[in-house]
Amino acid sequence: MAEETLVKEPLREEKISAGRKLIELLDTDGIDVVAAYWLFREESNDWRLVLATSLVDSEGPRKTYSRIQVMLDARPDEFPWLNLRNITVVSPEDSFVRVLRTAIRTDRGLHSIRFSRSRINDVFVEDAYIYRAA
Repeated sequence: MAEETLVKEPLREEKISAGRKLIELLDTDGIDVVAAYWLFREESNDWRLVLATSLVDSEGPRKTYSRIQVMLDARPDEFPWLNLRNITVVSPEDSFVRVLRTAIRTDRGLHSIRFSRSRINDVFVEDAYIYRAA
């Protein structure tokens, strides 16, 4: 019987840097980003930049994505590794965000926390790179 081996897509420094720049822009624009992290998804073998912001609750995800797209379009050379296909916006009340914040709590600054192959309550996290979980 053949054995299938999955090679995990690495989180490249370019993506980490681009994510950090985007969060800084969102902060400067007054968008309240409560949590921000790259999350590896095993089922699709890819990384998603997850942004938890109250803007999702007040204006909806479509408006939130539109504001992010405007920022990305205004600086295409700064964000070659980011597009809306690898960004997810959620409410600060999202169940995963709440679980994450029980294990890792940061201030409002930007951090570089790697959280791999760990369980929080009943949620397994294969890999995450956390900028903020305030």
